Amino acid sequence: MRKGFENQQNTLTKLENKEQAIYNELIDLPMDEFDEIKKLSKEAHDVIKERKEKITEEKSSIDASREEFKKVKQLIADLKEEKAKKSCE
Repeated sequence: MRKGFENQQNTLTKLENKEQAIYNELIDLPMDEFDEIKKLSKEAHDVIKERKEKITEEKSSIDASREEFKKVKQLIADLKEEKAKKSCE
């Protein structure tokens, strides 16, 4: 599960960096380069859309992890032996 989370974070970081690079390129362009501005704006929009999808996936992953931790917590509470219980907490 940890590897999947790390992959999600790497993907999000790459998309954030790409978005920032596009933004920097956009603000450096003079207004008479309208076609290039339109092209970069479309590219930025696509990157933002992809980031949104990845963030939604990440949230689902976090929610699933939270549910698994709740299950483990309940199992710990169900342990009868006090020493075993303390080592799990």
